[in-house]
Amino acid sequence: MEGDTFNFRFAPYFFMTNPKEFVYTHKPDWPKWQLLENPLSEKEIDSYPNLKSHFFGRGLKMISHTDGELSGFSIGDSLFITLSAPSNVNFASSLRTEIDGKFDEYVIHQSFEDLGEPNYWVHEFHVKIPIAAQLQLIIFTKLVSDEGHSYQDTVDYFITAVSSINSEPPLPFPTTYGGFQKYNLSSPLDCTLHTAMPYEFVISGPSTKIVVEGDNKRTELQLVDGKWVGTIIFDHGGTARVLSKEDNPNYSVLLEYNIQ
Repeated sequence: MEGDTFNFRFAPYFFMTNPKEFVYTHKPDWPKWQLLENPLSEKEIDSYPNLKSHFFGRGLKMISHTDGELSGFSIGDSLFITLSAPSNVNFASSLRTEIDGKFDEYVIHQSFEDLGEPNYWVHEFHVKIPIAAQLQLIIFTKLVSDEGHSYQDTVDYFITAVSSINSEPPLPFPTTYGGFQKYNLSSPLDCTLHTAMPYEFVISGPSTKIVVEGDNKRTELQLVDGKWVGTIIFDHGGTARVLSKEDNPNYSVLLEYNIQ
C-alpha cells in the first residue's frame, strides 16, 4: 500500500521460499503442506509474532522475543524488544489500541552496530506501558534505497497490560527525529524536565559533537568512555533540544524536551 492506493510490486522473496520462513505468513489447512520435516501445530504457529514477508526478505532476525503475545505488564512497566537487521534497513514503529488510538510517544527506537555480524545493526524498541489495555506494537521497515516509498508493516506484537494498586501512567519519551535512529539515550528518558533540577544527559552514537540547546544557550556534552555526558540545570521553561554534528558543519536535531 502507498497511502490508500494498492500498487503491485514484484516480490522475488516468494519464489522458492524457505519453508521455515514461509510458515510464519502462510498456514495451510493440511500440516504436510508446511513442507517441514516436523510440522508445527496451529497453537505453535499462533504463538509466534505476526511476521510479514518483509521480515525475512529484508534479512531481519529476532533477538529478544519469539512470542507474539506478551503479558504480565502493568501501567508504567518497561518492555524491550530487540531485532537485528542489515544496515540498509530503516525502521519506524507505532503503539496503539483499537479503542484509544495511538500511543507512539511511549516507544523509543534506538540502534547500535552489531559487532558480532558485519553490516548488521541491533535495533531496540523500548516501550513504556501507558494504559491498561490490549496494545499492539507495529514495527515498520523500508530499505534505505526506497526513497519516496512508505514504510511497510513487518512484525507485530500484542501486549496485554493491566492496572495495579501503585501503578501510575508514565511520562512519554522525548520527541525523536530521524537521525536519532543511530543513537542510544540512557538519560533523561522523560519528555518533561523541570527547572532548577540537575539532569544528567548520557547519549552514545556516531557524533563528533553533541550540545544541549536551552535557556538561549548551548551546553556542550563531553565524550567519556564512548558516551556523551553532561549535567545540566535549566533556569527557564520552554523547549530544550539535543543537537549533533557528524561529518558536516551543521547541527541536526536528535531529541526535544519540554521544560516546566
